Amino acid sequence: MPAQPLQSPICKWQVLLLASLSLLLCAAKASSGSVLGEQTADELRSLSREFESDAIAVWCGHSEAFTLGDTDKRYNVASIRKSLLSALYGVAIQRGLVAADMTLQEVGLDDSVHQLTDNERAATVSDLLKSRSGIYLPALGESGSMKRRKPLRGSYKANEHFYYNNWDFNALGVAFESLSQLSIGEAFSQWIAKPTGMVDFRPEDVVYQASTDTIGLPMFRFYMTARDLARFGALYANNGLWAETQVIPMQWINDTFTRYSEVPYGIFDG
Repeated sequence: MPAQPLQSPICKWQVLLLASLSLLLCAAKASSGSVLGEQTADELRSLSREFESDAIAVWCGHSEAFTLGDTDKRYNVASIRKSLLSALYGVAIQRGLVAADMTLQEVGLDDSVHQLTDNERAATVSDLLKSRSGIYLPALGESGSMKRRKPLRGSYKANEHFYYNNWDFNALGVAFESLSQLSIGEAFSQWIAKPTGMVDFRPEDVVYQASTDTIGLPMFRFYMTARDLARFGALYANNGLWAETQVIPMQWINDTFTRYSEVPYGIFDG
């Protein structure tokens, strides 16, 4: 297992705010024809100082519009890993390696510490991707708020209830590798990083935290640079298309931006 780079994780709500300003920057560029909207760029610089951000990279369309800081350093991108894995599932489904309606029983996945019940095995890949599995087991990477909000085991069946669930995403990582016969890092490199021209990503930038005596599934982590992540964001903004190549199926992009649940709380709250 490769050593994990010692970099701080990205704060998710800060990412959202910076991303919103980035959209305004691109809109200013499109309307004015300038390289970027200077007022929005100044706001990004100001927020970068306020948040003590290490790096900001903005792409508009297929061109770089703004960079600031250490855009070539790898950082633990925290729960952005879930979006990165979701993209891989979109490609895997198109390639016939997995079906969204496959159950955990069909996948052959179980928790090595807490054996799944028949109801839990009925959860599908799609249910896990939507955080609607109904499986409420201990998981690596859970925050305090995740643990406090976790329903009691057996409270809901699959697709009955939304709960932002690290067990689901950790299980999806294990299932993906089993079904695709590729590591997450290898698949991301082949299917997304190379087609979009990412300059830093390596398969070994996906690392794993092993399961324990009390937690039955390992957890994958992504380490990426800001300039590579900006290409990933631009890929989604362009409906999965990069340089006339459909890297991620357009239908998967549409499915990703479809609302499936009403969330009664802020999932980024501590």
